[in-house]
Amino acid sequence: MSLHVGRTLTGAGDPTAASERAERTAAALAAADVEEPGKHRLHRAWLALKTGRPVDAEALAAPLAVEGDDRWEAFIVVARSLLAQGRAEDAKAYMADHGLDPDYDLDYDPYADDED
Repeated sequence: MSLHVGRTLTGAGDPTAASERAERTAAALAAADVEEPGKHRLHRAWLALKTGRPVDAEALAAPLAVEGDDRWEAFIVVARSLLAQGRAEDAKAYMADHGLDPDYDLDYDPYADDED
């Protein structure tokens, strides 16, 4: 799976290359009729945000944003995607519905440690 390489490329300042690699992996999984792991899909959603594709990010993360699931980052991706699309009121309502704190949760970046 390209997740580790994608995180390395993102941390190295090349989220576009990481995104392209992750998309190729997702396409190969689909061609092989293999379900994409949720962790990889979430990684693609983050990369979509980092590469200025908030609509894609929302579409990738929304199915993963399910209460009781351990993919809590998906809720943050959806909220940030809505904000990036200029849908502030939708984002505010979404965050309230899912218990997100806009002063804390929206600052989360899974790649922040990689960017030192």
